[in-house]
Amino acid sequence: MSSEPSPVSRLKKLAAEIPDDKEARAILQGLEAQHNPLSDYAIALIGASLLEKALEIALLARFVPLSNEERSRIFQPTGPLGSLSAASLLAYATGIFGPKTRTDIDHVRAIRNAFAHGRRALSFETREIAEICRLLRVPNVVTIAESTADSRTPRGRYIETCVTLSECLKSSLSDPANVTKRRPLNRHAFLRARERLLA
Repeated sequence: MSSEPSPVSRLKKLAAEIPDDKEARAILQGLEAQHNPLSDYAIALIGASLLEKALEIALLARFVPLSNEERSRIFQPTGPLGSLSAASLLAYATGIFGPKTRTDIDHVRAIRNAFAHGRRALSFETREIAEICRLLRVPNVVTIAESTADSRTPRGRYIETCVTLSECLKSSLSDPANVTKRRPLNRHAFLRARERLLA
């Protein structure tokens, strides 16, 4: 007689699932279309979470095969790579991406932390957040043609950075912030560019 997993176990499993690129983009673009001040909080947290999961995938591709338990212990919040900061530092140190992408990820992390831990009402129009969003390099260099995020706005720049970096990390494109003269990319051009970079 087997018992059903507890609601807490099922919720943890649900939270660990990684949405595909199309679903992730749809979630963030749906939130972007809302004119609700709370949607900025959701965009900041979900965007950084997508990036964090993509980093996990990129790192796991470089590791020896791990059991589910080992993977969980490494990437759980109290594990050695349980934070976006630790995972991005290791990904940078192992050459998954370069300094420009590392800086963009650090900016995403700072924005996410402000929304997650701040005690004031924030939005992407908050001066400091808008200034950091203007520093994000990815929207100036690489975009995916299916994007409807307005990369001229702080919110759109954040979404474009999180989604594009997530897609690039999951597809093993190295340092998308260093890729030049490819704006906008459609899916076919994106795959061709990835092949050239990995050759």
